[in-house]
Amino acid sequence: MKEFCNRVSNDIKWSERLKKKFPNRIKTLRYEDISEKPIKATENLYEFLGLKISQDIKDYIWKITSAGLPDNCVICTTRNNSVATAYKWRHLLEHSLVKIIDNTCSDVYKQMGYVPVKNIAEQSNLKIPVKIPMKFEP
Repeated sequence: MKEFCNRVSNDIKWSERLKKKFPNRIKTLRYEDISEKPIKATENLYEFLGLKISQDIKDYIWKITSAGLPDNCVICTTRNNSVATAYKWRHLLEHSLVKIIDNTCSDVYKQMGYVPVKNIAEQSNLKIPVKIPMKFEP
């Protein structure tokens, strides 16, 4: 876990360096932001690339993230609810493991705007956010 978080932190630092050297060429998004607003995130990416998004693409994004399709394939890209998928960890992981991850990955949390959970009640309450708004949100 520590090695993984160190690699992610290093990737973020390099991304920031590249953004300074090549403005408007690097786009950063968090998985949760995409899952919460998949169509808006896709529109944002298309705009960033200077492309026009079609209604067919919007319909496809909705179908694979929000249409209530079966979600029984681990390696498939279709999810019946992309938000539930993104936050599934809040119900599945033991709080003791979440605390270890929170502590081990604190640098990544600061860089990406994640907030550690304080206790098991906070972890399981989906109304309590685990991220702060960031400039790269869709």
